[in-house]
Amino acid sequence: MTLLIGVSNSIYAQKIRVSGDVCNILTQEGVNRAIVKLMTTDNFTVLATDTTRYRLITEKGDNWENTFADKQSGAVFSFIVPAMKEYLLVVEAKGFEKYRQQVVPEAGKRAVSVPHVYLRPRAKDIQLKEAVVKATRIKMFYKGDTLIYNADAFNVAQTESLRKLVQQLPGAEMTDGQIRINGKRVDNLLVSGKDFFQGNIQAALDNLPAYIVSRIKVYDKAGEQSELTGRDMHDESYVMDVRLKRKYIGMWMAKLSADGGTDNLWGGQGFLMRFDDRQMFTVNADINNFNQNRQMMDMANTQENYPSGRVSTKTFRFSYYMEPNKTWRFTSGGSVSRRDTEQQSWQNNETYLTPRNLMSRHAEHMNGEDLTASVSASLRARKSQRWQHSLSYNFDYTRKRSTRDSRSLSYYLPAKAAWEGISLDSIIRLEEKEAGKNALLYSLVDPSLSRSRSLSHRPEWHSSFVFGTDMFNFSAALKHEEQTRHDFSNYRLMTYADGTTDARRCYLYQSDDLLDFSSELNWMHRYEQLQQYNGVVKPFFRYSHRHGTANHPEYRLERMAEWSSQQSWELESLGRLPQTEWQTLCLDEANSYYSTEKEHKAEAGVNLSHKILFEGGTSLQIETNAAFYYQRRMLDYDREGCKYSPQREGFFFRPNLTLKWKYENREGRTWMPEWDASYQGKPAMPALTQLLPIRDSSDPLNRFVGNADLGNPFTHELNTTYRLQHVKSGRSFNINAIYRRLHNDIATQSVFDPATGIRTYQPVNTSCTHALRGRVELSSPLDGKRRFYLTASLSADYYQAEKLSFLTEESAATAGLLRNIGFTPWLALRVTIGNKFRFYSRWNTTFRHAFQPGMSDSYRETVLYGDINYTLPWGIQLATLIKSTLYAGNSQATLNRTVTNWDATLSKYFLNDRLGIHIKAHDILAQTNNFSNEVTATGRIESYTDALPRHLMLTVSYDFNWVRKKKQ
Repeated sequence: MTLLIGVSNSIYAQKIRVSGDVCNILTQEGVNRAIVKLMTTDNFTVLATDTTRYRLITEKGDNWENTFADKQSGAVFSFIVPAMKEYLLVVEAKGFEKYRQQVVPEAGKRAVSVPHVYLRPRAKDIQLKEAVVKATRIKMFYKGDTLIYNADAFNVAQTESLRKLVQQLPGAEMTDGQIRINGKRVDNLLVSGKDFFQGNIQAALDNLPAYIVSRIKVYDKAGEQSELTGRDMHDESYVMDVRLKRKYIGMWMAKLSADGGTDNLWGGQGFLMRFDDRQMFTVNADINNFNQNRQMMDMANTQENYPSGRVSTKTFRFSYYMEPNKTWRFTSGGSVSRRDTEQQSWQNNETYLTPRNLMSRHAEHMNGEDLTASVSASLRARKSQRWQHSLSYNFDYTRKRSTRDSRSLSYYLPAKAAWEGISLDSIIRLEEKEAGKNALLYSLVDPSLSRSRSLSHRPEWHSSFVFGTDMFNFSAALKHEEQTRHDFSNYRLMTYADGTTDARRCYLYQSDDLLDFSSELNWMHRYEQLQQYNGVVKPFFRYSHRHGTANHPEYRLERMAEWSSQQSWELESLGRLPQTEWQTLCLDEANSYYSTEKEHKAEAGVNLSHKILFEGGTSLQIETNAAFYYQRRMLDYDREGCKYSPQREGFFFRPNLTLKWKYENREGRTWMPEWDASYQGKPAMPALTQLLPIRDSSDPLNRFVGNADLGNPFTHELNTTYRLQHVKSGRSFNINAIYRRLHNDIATQSVFDPATGIRTYQPVNTSCTHALRGRVELSSPLDGKRRFYLTASLSADYYQAEKLSFLTEESAATAGLLRNIGFTPWLALRVTIGNKFRFYSRWNTTFRHAFQPGMSDSYRETVLYGDINYTLPWGIQLATLIKSTLYAGNSQATLNRTVTNWDATLSKYFLNDRLGIHIKAHDILAQTNNFSNEVTATGRIESYTDALPRHLMLTVSYDFNWVRKKKQ
């Protein structure tokens, strides 16, 4: 018996399990019913045969059960065969090339998990819908209404983030922090169907490495309300769903890097992250002094823009997301950041006045220190078709300290030639040189010190209950914010007309406290779905309350002559206070105030979403939001011993209407048009402080007067967008236009006194404010393989307002209109050849023209941009960026020049791509500057700040990737 047992154990020990899954390399979906054979490697004897099959997943509820095949996780196979040193795995499927792989089990192991098997379709059979690919990787295709990008068809480096990949996608555009695909804005970015980043698209773009992405899907996704009720509640959003390569799911990924460069530049960075089907965990830490606020994958990358001045950053971030099932979801995150900035800046300012323009020069040296910390947590519980509850909490803390040493000079100048002859870097010598001329108005030396601290708490609760086809929602949020600020300044103003000097030492203490409560009740009812139409109606009620206090006492420290005479007027003297009873002696009653403001707002209205289906397969969705609300504001304001209590209340109507037309079923269509149009009406109230009948003279050169007769403004906005896509060719055409009109717009009227240089400001109503902006864009591949992709666009804008800047001898009757016109042609070319060459270039020129009665001004700015990534021999990766900016039409003639910024990086990886060596050259031609020119209908501002100097940087990085082995 003992012998039999030993033989039985020996036979069992000689058996081994071999398992894995098979996927289509293009679509990443499982290949069902593929034939898998396991053979010997010497005589090719077949040991076992299996047919692949999808995994079956069953979801259960209280009164329901749903079983479906999981195509996304691959088609599985499994064998139990005699143990050997090696095997030959052969996979065959109709329409795919035969696959062979050697399988070597680890010693002592009784199970082998074969890495994912990817089958490549035969060249003549690679056809997906209307996209045909031969001898190349497909970049994009449509599957029904879903646009799918194959990430492996694009060239991304080991150091690059998801942002770099998205920038290469045909039809994709990233502007103003938004992603647009073929002209349509992406509302959210998901990872494997889950909202790991909680709607923070920018965090997802910067934290995900591009090389772990398998494919990107873009589609209209049902919202949480539809998921909860199991019915279409018309809350869909346009999402970008990033699917990861299966080998990185469940893998711990870590990276460490160290930077060292010329000009005493240094840095270090590290991150750790893990994704799987249920959770995500990320940690990111960075420290550097070369002006970068880096995320996980921003290592050794070239950049188009850098912050001004010299900036050092220390940052730590973490996030955790867990969704173990459809019932529970927990998210948390936090960050701590310290930022130190030193900056030199110069500014030329020309204010258009009649008959002479006012000119000013400003120079400033700034040192700043910012510390920010935030933490958040959210818990959601859901029972499908029953209820959902969520609780979240956010805490933010900010501490800032800054010193500014600023000097400025203002004067009249009859001709621009003399203006251009003044050097930027000698304001003090300019005072001495120009002091005897009548054109000189005043000079100002104003060193200042500011310290501030703020913290806020925000708990929020949301509950939803499902009753058949209806849903009841309740939400409430409370925000409490505290702010304190200490401002010191030594203010020395010299007026050259009479030779007087206004010298004052000011200390301003600000203490603000704000409480904001908001709540909402709504009921959602969905019509019974019919063939021709369906809809959702949602009546709602909202209530909010705001309560805030502001205490701002100001002290004139020069009133203590004995203490003041012992202090310097330079920057280093700031921050000190007298030791005696200085509060009573130095309090400036005229410029100190104490206030309390309250606001109540109750709103009732209805949202209606109605979808009409037409016989041709198109649909028209009509969305309306009509609300009436009552708003009341009250202010208790105490200044110079006088109490003011302005109030304003009223009933308001807020209308909104949106029309959306598109094809409801796009399967098999060649052309895919969409059209959106909307109108929004936005009533508002002026700030109660604008209604105060007081004259604020705390700034001797700029005085402010209230206006109790201000009316309530109302904004009308019309927006229309038309998008047309051709599925087969990949071409797209988009047009967008926005018109905005402000009735009773609150603008600032200013009156300038040429004798003293003092400007007095007062808010007034005007109904002459109009704005119009439009854009036309065409995108198209230039070859059948879509290696070359061209995008061309033309944008234009028009702004009109009433002229409200006057000299004392002028009257308001001569005001007239101010107009600002601009247009920008734009052309971009993307090139991707294989996985070794990537090129992106663009050209755009902005033309800007401003004019009013008796005056016109214009300038233009042209940008030529090129970004090249190329893999050289021996696996060396070259990345280079060249940007040339051509300035023309600036008031300061020396600024009308061409500036070229050139960065380049060489990277090489060793030890199976774990160890990376990067050498980066920044600003090779030493021409980088941070210059901006803004011309409006009221004036021109030319700003120039110092920039990071030319340098060479060496970065060493190392990757740690591992998978925790599971017990078999």
